[in-house]
Amino acid sequence: MAGKRRQKIRGVQQISLRRKLVTAAGISFSIFMACAFTVFQLAGTRPGYAYQKAIFDHADAVQVEGAVLRGTRNRPVLHIPVKVSGEGTGLDLRTISFTAGGTTMPLQAQIRNARLWYTGTINEFQTGRLCGATLPVVPAGNFEITCNLRLAAGLHHFWLTFDIPASAKPLAAIDAECNYVQVGMDKFLPFMHSPPGAREVLDNVPLYSTGSSKPGRETQWNTMRDGSGTMVTNLDSTRHTLFIQPGHKVECTAPVSVHSVCIEREGMLRIEAVLSASRLVIEEKGVLRHDDGDGREIDMLVMHGGSSLMHNHHGVMAGRRHQMSGSAEVVFYRLHESSVNGPVIWGSVLVFDTRMHAVDISRMFNQVRGDFEVRRTGMDGYLYCGRNADMHIGGNLEITGGVFRGADDAQLKLRVDGSLVVRDGYFSDAVHAGAGRTVMQLSGHAILEGGQFHFDKGKSGHSSLQLVPSGIMHDVSVWRQGSCDTRLGDLHIPENKEVQIEKGWLGKVSEGYTVTIASGGTLMCGRYPVAGPGGFVLEDRATLGIGNIHGINSESDQGNILTGHRRFSSGATYIFSSASSPQVAGEFRTRPEPHTVRSVVVNKESAEQVVVLPAALRIKGDPVVRMGIVRRAAPVSKNVN
Repeated sequence: MAGKRRQKIRGVQQISLRRKLVTAAGISFSIFMACAFTVFQLAGTRPGYAYQKAIFDHADAVQVEGAVLRGTRNRPVLHIPVKVSGEGTGLDLRTISFTAGGTTMPLQAQIRNARLWYTGTINEFQTGRLCGATLPVVPAGNFEITCNLRLAAGLHHFWLTFDIPASAKPLAAIDAECNYVQVGMDKFLPFMHSPPGAREVLDNVPLYSTGSSKPGRETQWNTMRDGSGTMVTNLDSTRHTLFIQPGHKVECTAPVSVHSVCIEREGMLRIEAVLSASRLVIEEKGVLRHDDGDGREIDMLVMHGGSSLMHNHHGVMAGRRHQMSGSAEVVFYRLHESSVNGPVIWGSVLVFDTRMHAVDISRMFNQVRGDFEVRRTGMDGYLYCGRNADMHIGGNLEITGGVFRGADDAQLKLRVDGSLVVRDGYFSDAVHAGAGRTVMQLSGHAILEGGQFHFDKGKSGHSSLQLVPSGIMHDVSVWRQGSCDTRLGDLHIPENKEVQIEKGWLGKVSEGYTVTIASGGTLMCGRYPVAGPGGFVLEDRATLGIGNIHGINSESDQGNILTGHRRFSSGATYIFSSASSPQVAGEFRTRPEPHTVRSVVVNKESAEQVVVLPAALRIKGDPVVRMGIVRRAAPVSKNVN
């Protein structure tokens, strides 16, 4: 390992130089491309490679960590993110070169079948697209794997995997380095070509299922995958790992104790009695159905991307400790407050309990990396938070038939990085009127297609729905509202966030609550209204897009803003759009300066379409006409021809 450490240090030194490896044949080509597309970088800056306006930005190598079982296949060791910038049809990634440096010698005893997988823009390992051919024998030196992929702008993810044979030495290190990424004729050194760390081989003895059977039946397990080895006379619970092979279904109907279990792709384990194990691994497309037994008898539950756990009993979910990929899914067919043992970082969660009662989830689902869906919660059952709670959902929050009643005499802080989707069922901010409060920060879209969404029950201080930026340059979210019975509390669009109403309307805004477009925020209404007995506030330096033929009005029930009370800032920008013509701006009051706006932008769908501005309207700056015609009924204080 000393040699490995020296290699890591050299890698760090190379990072600071950010050297670009260029073949002799590629030097003249690089100079030509740099001149033609003006992307040549001076020494010491980030290298660039241009192909039809797409630019190679950088590549990196990230160590995949965690212990691995002997006998497993396709264990990721190195993650290679490749960033492409610019526009156009993309650039050609030809090959990626590796070495198994850092792996315990001899290599053939520790690793076999090197493969490179491409998962597109998804930053999580799954056996998606295989690049090139499998390399059965991993050489001690460098080896290349062919990609031949056209990469568009974005961040692309590659994964180097090895099979870990039964002969692997316990505690052996499994490691790799990335030498370069070849784009066209050029070769680029990753920022960190030899990241620190390695995976460690566990001290297990693999036994493979020979068909659908029971885990305690020794004659159903073989030392070879094809059944050509030997059958065991007893299951040594201190070392044996039972591998449930693809297509096999194993049922645990009596108590049994084993060292570890690995459910492979399209394999299934059904637990109907107590299964004791130090480690249970569910690989991609593997399924664990837990129908009975104390889940705490399984020490560590590992769920890889694309795996599934079906929890179908009143006891504790499998595992005292958990490692879950973001796309691993846990389905609760039975959910109780005692179902979850301690904090869990979840993948995706689906609640599908047709017989449940009220369940307090204040301490259950605080961190969900994937989607959180409520599909069924029984006849009178529902989810709620009876104590102050923080929930962070990395994917979508979906209500498709169940009931989520928010906070009960408590405060729920709910952050949703994906979209809010309500298709059926019921969602509210509080269990009882005036007895709870929910603050939802939503980065994605709001898709309200059916069911009920009541966000106006919170106590004083109000519940609020905040449509927050996700961090990208031009952050746009869509508001799509269909037949969903919607009652909104406070809704806030902050700086650097644009919301577009794509269907239906936005509302209804309940009495005592307000839709606020803050300074730097944008609401593009199109032809759709914002409505309800509540209020609407457009702040200084905010932007409002208006597509209704009647514009906006302070008093009449016409135009885009139809709330009970309305406040339009004299320091805001007003964009008139859509194909409606002639479109009148409407009669609206502005504050603090009456009949005044910061800017008017006209962006109709054709050059012949007309926007008619009020005669008394004063524009602090010149109007911006991108498409269409601006007309006035009478002269104003500033020429707007």
